[in-house]
Amino acid sequence: MTDASRLGLVRAHVFLVAAAYVLMIPLERVAAFPPEAIEPLGLARLLPDDAWALLHGETVLALLRVGLSGLLLLCGLGVPGYRWLGPSAAALFVLHQILLRIDASGHRELALLYCVITLSAFPAADAWSVQRRMGGQAKHNRASYRAALLLTSFAFLFTYTAPALYRLVHAAPTIFLDDSFLNYIVANGGALRNGTSGFDYGSKLVAAAPSAIPLLKVGFVVSTVLEAFSLLCLRSRRFRYVWLGFCLGFHVVNLLLLNINFGLNMLLAPMLLIWGTLPNEELQAGGNSAVGEPPSVPATGDASVAAPTEPVHGVQS
Repeated sequence: MTDASRLGLVRAHVFLVAAAYVLMIPLERVAAFPPEAIEPLGLARLLPDDAWALLHGETVLALLRVGLSGLLLLCGLGVPGYRWLGPSAAALFVLHQILLRIDASGHRELALLYCVITLSAFPAADAWSVQRRMGGQAKHNRASYRAALLLTSFAFLFTYTAPALYRLVHAAPTIFLDDSFLNYIVANGGALRNGTSGFDYGSKLVAAAPSAIPLLKVGFVVSTVLEAFSLLCLRSRRFRYVWLGFCLGFHVVNLLLLNINFGLNMLLAPMLLIWGTLPNEELQAGGNSAVGEPPSVPATGDASVAAPTEPVHGVQS
């Protein structure tokens, strides 16, 4: 699979996940809050107050939700015009998240948001796309595709590294030795946090088996260290698979014990760390600058290994 194909596959997956997520979240609920509850971030502060007042209407919020979901869907399909549709979708997704922060705290959507922003800045629709199927030609070199894969994976992994390093620098070792983690479990057990799961296994475990508390604390330390070193996935294939297994198990345990739902990350991680092979590694086959360029011919003189004459399209058979 070529670099362009890997990037196209990642683009399709990320944008389609984002489209489904935006459509499922009732953004209209923001209208129930007073306008002053909205706190613009970054460049959003440049918008006039009248714009924020307009965005506070329930009808406008509903149109934003449906329109953004449709725009993300088009980007996922890789329709012609992705060069402009991608950045537009990313900008509206940022606005969506600013509005949604009114009644939803946490950072569970940040990895998805960062991936959408990163992919929107690169030619990610040169393969696995409607644009390619309609005869569009790739005009970008392999470096562009590789940079996109690397930065997208970095953006995803950084959402694990940053909180872990902050925890280690500002709270360790106290947070691992006292009852902080125990308090988190008891406080969130049975509570609705980041979702509507309502699991209370954490509080029940602490009440029924106090002997499990030391094991939970050890697990807290181990998970923090693995999160802090998550960027090693960019360098080591072996560590990448170990970390992926940890990541999926980590989120399942957090959901059951703490009601912290990172289902979006569980959907993104396998695609980014397996199929979206990172660019520091050699491709298993080919590795050429253009989507349709055939793999190079070994210098053996054997006609049986000659390159195919038909172009290799981005969608693999």
